[in-house]
Amino acid sequence: EEERIAAAKAAEEKLKAEEAAAQTWKEPPLAAKSPPAASFAVSLLDATVDSFDTSAQAVFLAATAKALGIDPSLLVIARVEAGSLKVAVEVVGGLDPAQAAALTQALQDPAALAQHLAQHLATAGLGRSEVAQVTVA
Repeated sequence: EEERIAAAKAAEEKLKAEEAAAQTWKEPPLAAKSPPAASFAVSLLDATVDSFDTSAQAVFLAATAKALGIDPSLLVIARVEAGSLKVAVEVVGGLDPAQAAALTQALQDPAALAQHLAQHLATAGLGRSEVAQVTVA
């Protein structure tokens, strides 16, 4: 009985910590201060805030950039929220004509983008994902 109570308390504390983390916004780099060219949200269904460390974020940005056909330096993670880990992504900076064309094509069909990005993220070892809230400036 004591073990069950301790486990319930531990689960409650973990939930509170995840809720607190969801309220914490990560400050984007200075380059992200200008309005983004595009933005979207990705839910990483198999990840947690704790598992989405600096290394996982770098893998995520590289896979996302590859799926969009743009340089990873043009992407920033605007915020990360707990739950099914939700990552808000913004495309910032100067796109060259080829990257602008690739991005425009990728964002024209959100369903196709979601499928294409999901394949790249899964291949990169980030598990299942869903894309939502696609916005183009």
